[in-house]
Amino acid sequence: MRVFLIPSWYPSGSNPIFGTFIEEQVNLLAAECKELMFGISLWGQGDEPYLLYANKPLRSLRKLFVHHPCFEKTEENKSILFSPAYTWSKKFRKGNLEGIIRANEQNLMAFIAKHGKPDLIHAQASYPAAWISKILSKKYKVPYLVTFRMSPFPFDEYLERGELNKDISTVLKQAKTLIATSRSQALRAESLGLGEIKVVHNPVDLNFFKPPKEKRPNAQVKLLAVGRLEAQKGFDTLIEAMSHVSEKIKLEIVGEGSQRKLLQRRIEDRSLNHRVRLVGQYSRLEIANSMQQADGYVLSSRHETFGNVLLEAMASGIPSVATRCGGPEDIISGRTGIFCEVNDEVGLAVAIEKMINTKWDPILIRSEAFNRFSPAVFATQMLDIYKQVSNT
Repeated sequence: MRVFLIPSWYPSGSNPIFGTFIEEQVNLLAAECKELMFGISLWGQGDEPYLLYANKPLRSLRKLFVHHPCFEKTEENKSILFSPAYTWSKKFRKGNLEGIIRANEQNLMAFIAKHGKPDLIHAQASYPAAWISKILSKKYKVPYLVTFRMSPFPFDEYLERGELNKDISTVLKQAKTLIATSRSQALRAESLGLGEIKVVHNPVDLNFFKPPKEKRPNAQVKLLAVGRLEAQKGFDTLIEAMSHVSEKIKLEIVGEGSQRKLLQRRIEDRSLNHRVRLVGQYSRLEIANSMQQADGYVLSSRHETFGNVLLEAMASGIPSVATRCGGPEDIISGRTGIFCEVNDEVGLAVAIEKMINTKWDPILIRSEAFNRFSPAVFATQMLDIYKQVSNT
C-alpha cells in the first residue's frame, strides 16, 4: 500500500522542532509497517527561506532571487519529496495556497513516476494540508483522510457564529475519514457536525525515551516542563505555583517563544531565580536526557490537543502533574500522575507537592506507555484505517 502524506508542519533546517511529532510518527509507522510505502510532501513549510514577511519587504524580496531545487530522498519504505513554494500572510491570496498546491502536485507526480499511484492521501492538519488533499484527491481520484492537529480545534478564524465556516466544513466532510488524537477533540469535532470521528492516540518512541540506568541522588527535587513560551502553555501559572511549593523543588522550563521576557520578569519579581530557570530550546536528545534527570514532569497548559510530552515522561518512568485541558485526560491515570485545574496556581502547587511526596513505580509508569502508546499499538490502528480508506 502506498500512502502520500501531506503535513502542514514538518521539521526543517531553520525550524527543527516544527512538526517534530509528525516526522516521528511517520518514522515509527514506517518502521512498524514495512508493507507500506510513504511519500512525504514538503514545500518549505515553516522554513525561513520560504517565508515572506510584509513587515520585512527587502529581506523577503531577496529570498525571491534564490534558486531552490526540487529533490527526492528515498530511505527504505519512505520517500521525502520537496518542491519549493513561498508562504506569506493568509490575508493575501490565502498565503499562496495555489502555489503550495502546485508544489504538492509536483511532489505527487514525482512519487507516482517512481513508486506508483498512492492508495490514499493522508493530510496532517486541516490547513493547509486538508485543502491541498481535497484538490489532489479530486484530480487524481485518490481518497484522502485528515488527522486534526489544531489546538484548540478549530481556530476562531474557521468559525462563523459558533459553526464551522463553509470552506473548512466542505474540506473535512469530503474526507473519507477524520482522525482526532484525543476524545475531547473528537467530541468537539462531532459537535460541529463533522460526523463520527475516529480517535487514534499519538505514539511515543520507547527506544528514545527511557528511564536512566542509575537513579541520581535526590537531595533536591527537579521538575521539568517543555513547550513554546506562549500563553497556551500556562507557564505564568506554573511560575506562580512554584512560589507556593517547597524550597527544595527546582524547575527547568525548556523552550522559546514570545513570552520569554515576561516569564523571566515574573521569575525575578517572585525571587525564584535560584529555583526556576528558562533554559532555552533543547534538541530531542537533550529533552530525553533531561527527562532522565527529572523527578517529575509538569504540564500547565490552558488547552492541548493531546500532550505528547506526557507520553515521553511516562516512557522515561517519571510521574506527571497535568491540567485538565483536553488531551491529558486521555493520558494520565492514577498510576502515572495527578490532575489539577487550568489557571489554578494553588491547585497546581498542591498537585506538585503531592506528586513529589508520593512513591511512584517507574516500571509501572513505563509499562503504561508501552501498553497504550507504543508504536505497535499506533501502527495497528493506523493500518486498519488505511485499509478501510483505500478499499472505499
